[in-house]
Amino acid sequence: MELLKVCTIACSFLVVSSCTTRTDGSFDKTDKTGASASEPHPASPSAATVRGKAPAPASVVILMPRGSLPDQRPSETPVMDQSGQMFFPDILIARTGYPVTFANTDTDPEFHNIDVKNGDTREQSFNVTIPTGGSYSYTFEHDGLYDVTCDIHPGMYAELVVSSSPYVVVSDAGGTFAIKNVPEGTYTMTVYAGKDTIEKDVNVKAPTTEVRLDSRDGSPTTQPLQ
Repeated sequence: MELLKVCTIACSFLVVSSCTTRTDGSFDKTDKTGASASEPHPASPSAATVRGKAPAPASVVILMPRGSLPDQRPSETPVMDQSGQMFFPDILIARTGYPVTFANTDTDPEFHNIDVKNGDTREQSFNVTIPTGGSYSYTFEHDGLYDVTCDIHPGMYAELVVSSSPYVVVSDAGGTFAIKNVPEGTYTMTVYAGKDTIEKDVNVKAPTTEVRLDSRDGSPTTQPLQ
């Protein structure tokens, strides 16, 4: 019995000690497009992969549940960096109600400012100057697409996608996208494809739901794959 207690305590210690959080605070600039604000949901028997092809490259695809939103906190704070007079990534995904970090890691001493406006209303969220090595944190309270510019360097531009749904991706250069671990149910899919906006209800069923989008009439068709 004493040996069993010792083994139980040791196993519990190993499980707890393996659940560590990232603490180095470093900024990763390797992914220039479509950085996500949260890890994929853990797979479940009723979870599906929603995939398809948008009519334009680097399209923003958002799946909004028709019911309640999942209670899932982003695992990491999304970061938009400035380096070499460019924004990294050029499209950043963030969750509504959670902070976003804007950084300046230019190797040469260089001042940048971050001017963020709502793409539809043109309402300004903030406009701040960030010196080399500095950063600024901001929490967006409303869903939307936001334009990110630098008034000091007019050629700099990026886009920020803020959504209360965790099911958001950016399609690749061919328009292909995949959203993993989506619970079954009815969703509203919104696709921002260049100048076109496509919106339609999608019935998600496991294991895979394929969405075919037609930019001419905005009508997707869904088909659960066997």
